[in-house]
Amino acid sequence: MQKKANLLYALSVITIIITFIVDANTPLGIADWVGYIPGLLLLYTIPDRKYLFIAAAVSSTLIIAGFLLSPSGIPFTYAVINRGVAIGALWLITYMMMTRRKAEETSDKLVEELTKAMSEIKTLSGFLPICSSCKKIRNDEGYWEQLEAYITEHSGAEFTHSICPSCAEKLYPQYFSKMKEKEPE
Repeated sequence: MQKKANLLYALSVITIIITFIVDANTPLGIADWVGYIPGLLLLYTIPDRKYLFIAAAVSSTLIIAGFLLSPSGIPFTYAVINRGVAIGALWLITYMMMTRRKAEETSDKLVEELTKAMSEIKTLSGFLPICSSCKKIRNDEGYWEQLEAYITEHSGAEFTHSICPSCAEKLYPQYFSKMKEKEPE
């Protein structure tokens, strides 16, 4: 990975230098500054965005230097406007690349988290052989185990126990009748 990054740095620097040489020797008014953009695009795939920012700053400086060194070709006012548009476009492209790179990193992180969460999900499906009397479930090895233990093992769910009102009335009628007497009508 580092070899690839070093190659991209080198190609970017070479592209920017060649563009500057062409720009400094071309009359003003020719949009040869667009040659700086491939130098930036080469750095797009490198995770560290600071190099993209540095390349944009260097390219902006070279656009100004190219303006000062280039032979005259158009009126001065047009040349200034042309170079201003060039620098603005260069930074807009840089901003868009940096924003997109950040969005891709966020997306990659979310996909990684989702993949991890999906791997942790356990689901129950198919037919579960359950005893109609005691409600134990027969596991894959043929042993009968408590419903709660089976579901916890196969789904990650945890149980807490309570008693529903109808069972409370059947199991503890003496307490349930006293509770009914206290209820307001």
